[in-house]
Amino acid sequence: MQSLVALARRSRPALATALLCGSASLLLSGPAAAVDGVIEINQAGALQGIGVGTDTAGFPVTLSESGSYRLTGNLEPTGAATDVIEVTADDVWIDLNGFSIRGGTVCTFTPPSGAACVSGGSATRGIVALGSLDGLVITDGIITGMTGAGVDATGSLISLQRIGLRSNGGLGVVA
Repeated sequence: MQSLVALARRSRPALATALLCGSASLLLSGPAAAVDGVIEINQAGALQGIGVGTDTAGFPVTLSESGSYRLTGNLEPTGAATDVIEVTADDVWIDLNGFSIRGGTVCTFTPPSGAACVSGGSATRGIVALGSLDGLVITDGIITGMTGAGVDATGSLISLQRIGLRSNGGLGVVA
C-alpha cells in the first residue's frame, strides 16, 4: 500500500489523498479509464455499456462526451444491423490502438467489373458522426467489413491518421 500511495503522490496528489483516507474503492467504480484518463473500449465493455454519457449496453457504443477513447480489443457487433461507434459530442479522440472495427462484409475487386460485396455481418457503419461536430480524430487501426461506409462524418470536422479502410460495402469515408 505504501508504494501505491508514493506513486500516487508523484503522479496524482488527489489519488494519494483518497488512498490515505481509505476511499480507494470509490475510485475503482465507474467506466474503465486508463491511468492517463482515456476511456477504454472493448467488446465486453461495449456489450455492457462503457458507463460514460448516454451510452447503454450493446451497439452502437455512443460517445456523447468530449474526451479520449481507446480500443483495448477488436469490436465486432452481432445481431441486428447497427453502427459500431456513434459520436455525438465535439472534441472526441478515438485511438483504435492497432485494433479493428470489424463487420462481416467481404468485398472483392475484379477489373473491369469492379467491386462485389457479400454481407455476412450486422455492422452497418464503423464510426458515425453526423451533424456539425468539431474535433473528431480517429487514429491507428482498421475499419473493415461494414455494409455501408467505414467512417460517416457528414458535416463534421474530422481528422483520420493511420487508418486502414477495406472491404466496406459503401465508401471508405463519407465526410
